[in-house]
Amino acid sequence: MDIRNALPNLSSSDEHVLIVLSDETLRTGEASIPAYQIAKICGVPGQAAWEHLQDLEKVGLVTTYDGGRLGLLHHAAELTLDGAVLGSDLKIPPRRGPIADIAESIDDTGRVALDVVIEQQLRCAGAGVRRSEISSRVRNARPALNAESVSRTLESLSASYLAVTMDREPVFKITLRGLLASSWGSNAFSLVQQSLDSLRSFQDRNPSIEMYSWRALREACVFRRDPGVDSNGVRGLVPT
Repeated sequence: MDIRNALPNLSSSDEHVLIVLSDETLRTGEASIPAYQIAKICGVPGQAAWEHLQDLEKVGLVTTYDGGRLGLLHHAAELTLDGAVLGSDLKIPPRRGPIADIAESIDDTGRVALDVVIEQQLRCAGAGVRRSEISSRVRNARPALNAESVSRTLESLSASYLAVTMDREPVFKITLRGLLASSWGSNAFSLVQQSLDSLRSFQDRNPSIEMYSWRALREACVFRRDPGVDSNGVRGLVPT
């Protein structure tokens, strides 16, 4: 099955559930994830999450396990191979370009390195990326580079654009400045602006409420399915 054929049949809620199932599979290391756990993260009733999982099963993206008489708390689902691929792809929105003022001091190698880190963090539930993996992916994108030149670039990006922790080798995560300087910088800026506008609107409507749920904010920041692909051939969600 061409998994892209499943896209027109998926609602934005179906996509969200698939992404959450993908993230939880990576986070826990378990193949089968309880439906109530997915519902909690998505901020929807358990029955609604179960129905979305059943919709995903109809197009071959997940396998569901009915708890039967034990009830909804014992329902579970796991990704199929196609579901794992599509769930990973859906995490990568089309690149809308960097914030120019922040990115102007970064060369081409630096921009590629930032994009590699962000894409891997998006696909892997925010996990850091090892230096060797970044080096390999950057050199695949720019074959003229060698490992030493990539290491120098990573050193120059550290602290301001990339946060570094030490394991058996350096592990990198993107900083806010690095995100804004990357190919997804404009995406991030738009999301921050939408979030602030939505929170301001909530406060204007009801000044007595001090906190708002993640679900309410997410629903206020409307997304649409981009009908095409970006310059790198990636299809995904973009803010309206």
